[in-house]
Amino acid sequence: MFLLRRINSALVISCLLLSGVVTADDQQAKKHLVDANLMFATLDAGGSDNFHTGRMLQINYNYYFKAWLAVSAGVIVTEEIAEEPQEDLAGEFRGIIQTNALILGLRPEYVFSDRNRVYARTSVLAYSSELQVEQFFGSGLPNDTSSDTTDGYGYLAGIGWAHSFTKRISMQLELSHMAQLDLFDESSKSFDLKSNSFGLGIGYAF
Repeated sequence: MFLLRRINSALVISCLLLSGVVTADDQQAKKHLVDANLMFATLDAGGSDNFHTGRMLQINYNYYFKAWLAVSAGVIVTEEIAEEPQEDLAGEFRGIIQTNALILGLRPEYVFSDRNRVYARTSVLAYSSELQVEQFFGSGLPNDTSSDTTDGYGYLAGIGWAHSFTKRISMQLELSHMAQLDLFDESSKSFDLKSNSFGLGIGYAF
């Protein structure tokens, strides 16, 4: 009888310890989230340009200082995104843009089921972009390429849905809008580059 009491006591203590570990793990998993999104973006420079859809990688670290609100920091890297060729007096030309950016902002969330939540992303960004212009002079003549690099600030806003497969791993779908303001500030005309994107990503909580 004494032995049974000791065994029962040990089981109760073990269950309490295990419960504490699980609770601590759950709380820890809600504090940190790293997510990576592959985005497909369409660019708009406000003129007659017609850019192809380009890919953009977005990686974020999110720290939850409240259960429903995280501060977020991340990076954005795009591939070289080209526009359809246009014509001028010398022939055809096209622009190509590639951007790297740092982002800092907030990620509020609303949990509507055990495994599903919607979230928003509001961030400021610091970007560095390279613009290339390729000129095609005609058959038999060499092409000419010029480029310029610029940096500045802008913003990013997005909304998404996240589905948790486990307590740590989740999948997310996201729509976002990014604006790079005054791409070439030495120009007399304001030149903002904007993009709308849709992406699929994965998140890991730890």
